[in-house]
Amino acid sequence: MVAEKPSFETMPSLLLQVQENQKKLAQQISDFQKSFEQNSRPTQKEILTIEETCALLGVNRSTLYKWEKDGVVLSYGLEKRRYYKYSEIMERIVPLNK
Repeated sequence: MVAEKPSFETMPSLLLQVQENQKKLAQQISDFQKSFEQNSRPTQKEILTIEETCALLGVNRSTLYKWEKDGVVLSYGLEKRRYYKYSEIMERIVPLNK
């Protein structure tokens, strides 16, 4: 099948079609990127128990309590339980080599 050459009169409408197709394709790519980023992130709980926090940091309870007392990490209480925020723990971790 041989495509006809566009005439001068049909050129503006063909260019509009190309622009519309480019916009649709750009939107599809953007949607795909957003979907990929959301699906590739590991799911992580925001509120951690003492045990989960110790496991995350690779320390024992006494070290975690000392860091809490020294103000290195913050804890939150609910009744008699103690919790830590994942985001705050991760903010405290800094690179040692610049």
